[in-house]
Amino acid sequence: MSDIDVLRSSDSIDERLIEEIEALEAILLDEILIKTNE
Repeated sequence: MSDIDVLRSSDSIDERLIEEIEALEAILLDEILIKTNE
């Protein structure tokens, strides 16, 4: 079972957590880019 299959078979709570984590990752990446551009 691949990671993608695990994600697909997860319930809605897990899907919401994944979305939250991806949003946090995007924010962190933006912060890193801002800091490196200073």
